[in-house]
Amino acid sequence: MRPALEERRVALGRVLGAWLALVEQWHRETHGEDYTALHTDVPRWRPSGSKMGFVQAGMIRWAQELRSLIAAIRLASDAGFDELCWGLVFTSASIFEHGGYLDEWQETTQLALAATERAGNRRGKAAMLYSAGRLDMMRQRLRDAERNFTRALELVETEGDPRDRALLLCNLRALYGGVDEHEHGVAHQALLRVLALGIMAQAPCRPGTGTSS
Repeated sequence: MRPALEERRVALGRVLGAWLALVEQWHRETHGEDYTALHTDVPRWRPSGSKMGFVQAGMIRWAQELRSLIAAIRLASDAGFDELCWGLVFTSASIFEHGGYLDEWQETTQLALAATERAGNRRGKAAMLYSAGRLDMMRQRLRDAERNFTRALELVETEGDPRDRALLLCNLRALYGGVDEHEHGVAHQALLRVLALGIMAQAPCRPGTGTSS
């Protein structure tokens, strides 16, 4: 790669890393530390002296910044920054979910899923299949949710990382605890089948909370 192109790519990586740091900071200040999330190891970039001001403004300001966030995710996908792409989508899920931006959640998940597939990034793909499953649950697409959760768990199993497996089971277990068996029997049974693929006791969670012990 020519030096000028390499410099532009490095600069783009910093910008995307800054977006990831920004979304993570918002998540920490809004929800606290998330010990059950899958995290990417890519470098974050925080400009010196920057306070990332609009993080404290919460969901109202995020609604104004949503187009920029989606543009950053699309750019990450197109430029081949697969780790940053799935990390941004996974960490932004609470913004999409609590703001009711389900179409945007689906669009960005598909962008990141495509990026991880092109890169052969199985861990990132598993994270995006889990993201797709969560969205399917919200839309009552229960068969799709079961399929995506099952594929995610299978990928994590083949990668052999016990922590990722435990974290995925932990998140599924939290979803399972939030589904009423009588009102949503099909969803309850679908999650139960997915969880049966793993050993729930190995997930580092307190029952029904989705938080680490």
